[in-house]
Amino acid sequence: MKYLLDANVLMHFANDDRKCAKIEKHIERVGAVNVMVSTVTLYELHTKLIKAKVSPANVRALASAVGVFAVKNFNSGAALAAAKVRAELENIGDGIGHPDQMLAGHAKFEKAVLVTNNTRHLSKVHGLQIEDWTA
Repeated sequence: MKYLLDANVLMHFANDDRKCAKIEKHIERVGAVNVMVSTVTLYELHTKLIKAKVSPANVRALASAVGVFAVKNFNSGAALAAAKVRAELENIGDGIGHPDQMLAGHAKFEKAVLVTNNTRHLSKVHGLQIEDWTA
């Protein structure tokens, strides 16, 4: 099984040691080789870091954590899957943010479990497997 990490999970490496330890246990359980980061997640992380003016030490901790995982590019297959996610949600009048739509589509395209603590929104996506490693 492959796992795609959401930015809200990775942010714990910069600011929450307790949740970070929980996430690390899951990574150990599934094997780091099976954990991936989307370029959509990298976009979200960079945006959050820039807006929050996070300390250099926390930025280094986060970069170190992210650096061990394979980075998957948001490609044309992921774009098509994300477009389908958006259309399905809009058809039922229950949208989620664009980065979440893109990440959900990317996870579906990669046939990966999306690891997030945003289960309330992402559970709306039909056929998307999600897990919360911070709980």
